[in-house]
Amino acid sequence: MITKCPKCGKKSQVDESKIPEKGAKVRCPSCQVSFVLKKTAPVVQTDNKGDTSDSPPPDGSKILNKIKGKCPKCLIERSPGSKTCPECGTDYKKYEAFLVQKEIEEEKARIAKADEKQAAKKKAEEQAKLEAKQLKEKKRESVLLDTLVLSSEDLQDELMQSSEFIDFVSLKKAGSSSDDKAVIPVINGPDIDYLSILDEETFLDGDPIVVQGKHGNWIWVLLEGIIEIRKVTSQGQQPLLRIGAGSFIGSIAALIGESKVVRSASVFAKGNVQLGILDSQSLVSEYNALSDEFKKILLSLDKRIKDTTAKAVASGQEMKKMMKAAVHGKKLLIKQGGKPKGISLIEQGSAIIIRKTDRGIVLLGEYGKDDFVGSISFLNHGQEPAFASVYVSENFEAEQIDTDLLEGEYDRLSITFKNMIENFSSFVLTTTMMACDHHHIVIKK
Repeated sequence: MITKCPKCGKKSQVDESKIPEKGAKVRCPSCQVSFVLKKTAPVVQTDNKGDTSDSPPPDGSKILNKIKGKCPKCLIERSPGSKTCPECGTDYKKYEAFLVQKEIEEEKARIAKADEKQAAKKKAEEQAKLEAKQLKEKKRESVLLDTLVLSSEDLQDELMQSSEFIDFVSLKKAGSSSDDKAVIPVINGPDIDYLSILDEETFLDGDPIVVQGKHGNWIWVLLEGIIEIRKVTSQGQQPLLRIGAGSFIGSIAALIGESKVVRSASVFAKGNVQLGILDSQSLVSEYNALSDEFKKILLSLDKRIKDTTAKAVASGQEMKKMMKAAVHGKKLLIKQGGKPKGISLIEQGSAIIIRKTDRGIVLLGEYGKDDFVGSISFLNHGQEPAFASVYVSENFEAEQIDTDLLEGEYDRLSITFKNMIENFSSFVLTTTMMACDHHHIVIKK
């Protein structure tokens, strides 16, 4: 079927069989406006109902047609050749001019009122969208602030003055019985862009979708249902998190076909699920058109997901060992709670990301050449600088990247690619919070 964007008029070919019976919310790939697409109504009614911008200008033709052949005032038949009505004495021409002018003024007033109403409606819709966006950001920020307690103390002093760590505490186990069940977070993704979906797959409850340790370059978007991500660790297979509609399954590295890409976790259907197979060829073309700096940032984001996931399920002894090795010889570069200063790519040396909470400190990841440190508006990963510090080696060197150029590239991406970046950033944010809830270090004073 052919669908037409109600705003810009762009037409797109859509496989009608892929549209759910209840319809789907889609976005125009050209102007990015959202609208509802239904099988029974492929061309969706626009928000411009009542818009009179295309109406012909009023000219009084309606009233002239209505009184044609009659006195414009008393409406009796006109006398042939007469200029005035024999019944009421009205001058035909003058009264017609009066009625025409009256009709024009009334029609103009009606159009102005309709336009005013439409403008008010549009303004109200834009305000509602803005408030919804602000509420979403406020909720996300409140979740972070509820979990974290920022400190003005210099974390570097605590790290460098301590020769060893007294204890490592696994919060998941501390003070709980063996019957306790950990709460598994659920991540829902952005609105689904159905125009980027080539086909669909159905998985039944318990079916494996991805197997940890196996190779694969498939990438899906979850259309319906819930899936559970599990990771095999030294303590056995552990459920990590669950994702809902709009979330993506896969990685940037797998999408672009990097050699030796191995799945870092397993994915299982939690109930019956419907997955959309994405147009990977189109996504790869978009990726290839990006600057080298942008590509490195995306691949480094992939790495952050794997690092924080590993930290969230690591045992206490594993984290203690990693922490001791990571902090040695490091100096402070970015302080937790500081103001954003852009984003840089590491050229030499190494960096570690550490978060300080009210319970202690947590190692979130270790990064090297071509990885990024810092932040940019479209990477809401919940780490530095607002909620984590960055420590670097003595030989550390990095190149500051022009954020305006990066954001310009981001703005030109398709809705699906933007959604993917947003969703993967949410994975980093969520697994970071899980790692902080699961572990903390007690520093020897």
